[in-house]
Amino acid sequence: MHFHGETWFPSKEDSTIVGRVTEAPTVDLPESEKAGKTVWKMVPVLHSKVPGSHDISSQAIKPHNREQLCGRFPGSWEHYEAAKKAQEAAPAVANPFIPATIAGGTPLVQADFIPRDKLAWLAELGFSTIEQIAAMSDTTVQNLRGASAWRKKATEFLKRT
Repeated sequence: MHFHGETWFPSKEDSTIVGRVTEAPTVDLPESEKAGKTVWKMVPVLHSKVPGSHDISSQAIKPHNREQLCGRFPGSWEHYEAAKKAQEAAPAVANPFIPATIAGGTPLVQADFIPRDKLAWLAELGFSTIEQIAAMSDTTVQNLRGASAWRKKATEFLKRT
């Protein structure tokens, strides 16, 4: 299950890491053995990364580790469940669920200093809060055009709000 405009959720331990829950295909071994062919099933997966990076770590979510994995990224599991329900109810909808608020920070849509056409791009890179923009590393700033000014303006924005 992939939703365009996926929301990344900040880690409760480290604001420089974000995570989200999606689904990924995996082989269903018991069903494959029964059917005599490869049978696929979708399983929930936690993806995590540093905002601005393209390196993503993924881990399958199982009943024994769901609370631990998803607990690191408050709101990620609830967003996944809501998006899945919305997609099942209306499969033709490209973006079934966009939360109005982001756990752990000021939503990026409130960043009046970032051009509107750049917000979706930043969200795809994993940024969901103004605090994440203010905390961008120097390496990330060097790799993203305009990020130096955004980081400075994010800091100023947070001071005045």
